[in-house]
Amino acid sequence: GVVDTLPSNPTSGEHAPECFVCSSGNMVKRAEYGSYSLYACRKCGHHQCVPLPAEEELSRYYENSYYMASPKRPYNADPIFVEQRYRQMAKIIKELDPPVSSIYEIGCGSGHGLKQLELAGYEVAGLEAASEFANYGRSEFGLDVDHGMSVPESRFGQYDCSISLHVIEHIPDPKEHIKDILMLVKPG
Repeated sequence: GVVDTLPSNPTSGEHAPECFVCSSGNMVKRAEYGSYSLYACRKCGHHQCVPLPAEEELSRYYENSYYMASPKRPYNADPIFVEQRYRQMAKIIKELDPPVSSIYEIGCGSGHGLKQLELAGYEVAGLEAASEFANYGRSEFGLDVDHGMSVPESRFGQYDCSISLHVIEHIPDPKEHIKDILMLVKPG
């Protein structure tokens, strides 16, 4: 798996953090972004940003530079690539038992992927930290997108499935993020 293929920690003398998910100290630095480093856990595969940015700093980052592109080209990727990934995800979700009819995505970007889930027949809504991208999802695709860093409590217990892709590794409180993912799902 992924965790078996990680190279040795390239930095010597630097203390690796503890994994937020499994508490392992067996972390390896994978990349550096300015004053931040991305670490991967050799035990469970979780990736996390070190140090974790404060929520105010992260909010400014999402608004100003995270996507490095326009809402029409999320993550500076071809929207067709993003849409294909979500069409594949829709097929996987279709196999879940009990069946899924509603999905909430934390970190839905400009909505290219969320729209594919809607086209596959799911009732969808999402949360996006960057206002320009949240607005694009609402205006271009007619999606129900909340803007902000936290899931509105009114959304809790309303969905059959909740997803969050490429978000947990760089948010201030990963454990709260996991709780939000769970709280979005209907009881049972």
